[in-house]
Amino acid sequence: MMILELHRQGTSITAIARRTGRDPKTVRKYIDRGVEAPVYGPRSVGLPSKLASYMDFLRERVTAFPDLSATRLTREIRELGYFGAYTAVKRYLAAIRPENGPKPYQWRQHRPEHLTLDDYMNARPISEPLGMLDCDVPVQGAGAFVITSVDRAKSVERRWQAKLSGRCR
Repeated sequence: MMILELHRQGTSITAIARRTGRDPKTVRKYIDRGVEAPVYGPRSVGLPSKLASYMDFLRERVTAFPDLSATRLTREIRELGYFGAYTAVKRYLAAIRPENGPKPYQWRQHRPEHLTLDDYMNARPISEPLGMLDCDVPVQGAGAFVITSVDRAKSVERRWQAKLSGRCR
């Protein structure tokens, strides 16, 4: 049923809004003007994308170097004359970027009964000697791994080192 017809039947604006999925202010506007809400169809194809002339370049770069960030690729095509939005580039890259499997920072959980010794031993390495499944629930241990460069480790305060080694003062 339409907004005006529901209003003529004595239905409240709030009830009409709930039933039609529109905001009450919008319903009130259509009632005041005496017009029905427009019926929208699918969007027509508008202007060509600002990104269209750079899509081949982006596809080639992502194929050659899958880990390039959207920020860097946006900067590269801006040097070529692109003046569109970063978000358009980011969305396009998300659609074309190949999936390379799980990243080291992704949360993975396996049920102990589904995890074999071969799975554990052949898990993808994160950083020597840690593998993907060393931080998984079936290991049933507690610990923290701090992976950093030697220079950074030397610059850490002694108090931190003591806490990390388990000797809190």
